[in-house]
Amino acid sequence: MCGEHHQMFHDGNLDRHHLIEIVAKREGKTVEEIYDMLKLPMPDKAEEIKPMEERPPIEQLIQAYIQLEEQEQGCRWAKGQLLDAVLNTGTKVTWLSSQIGISTAQIRELVKVYRAFPNEGMRIPGLSWYHHRVAVNSSAPEKYLAIANDEGLSTREMRKKILEDEGKLDTAQSEEDKDQNEAKKLLEKVEKFIAKGGESAHWLREQLQAIFVR
Repeated sequence: MCGEHHQMFHDGNLDRHHLIEIVAKREGKTVEEIYDMLKLPMPDKAEEIKPMEERPPIEQLIQAYIQLEEQEQGCRWAKGQLLDAVLNTGTKVTWLSSQIGISTAQIRELVKVYRAFPNEGMRIPGLSWYHHRVAVNSSAPEKYLAIANDEGLSTREMRKKILEDEGKLDTAQSEEDKDQNEAKKLLEKVEKFIAKGGESAHWLREQLQAIFVR
């Protein structure tokens, strides 16, 4: 057998009749002949082996992922525009949050980035939405977008550049260390709570899963 059929057998997805069919095809014999050689009774009826699904090449999968990411980032601009239009009617952020199921912080972030670059001509196509988000939190968004584009900076490198120029790198690092320690403590508490079991632990696990699939 090839490696794939071998794994199917061990996973319980390939029965003996199918194995015999594979051997018969390989040896140029009929299925009946193989059964006779093994001195086994041939079943009256057996399902045919389903052909193996052809797997797309890795490059195709990666390209599909990139396309989805590009679509998702395009949606962020559209979301920011829609949310901005809703807020301009006088709607409260808290009420809007309850209606669409995302946090007020997410709404404010989407709107903030859109308002900074409302026209496509103000954005740099070669940079991600996340680059624009980092730029918005600087003193000169257009300047740092241009630098990121010219120097091919990642969002992390871009943020570091901004903090260095604005003299905030040490403060940001201190806050990052503090947040990291807080996150570790929180994770320990969650793990201990879930390990206790029970309905509350089950509920918490479901809520966490729901957060990560949004």
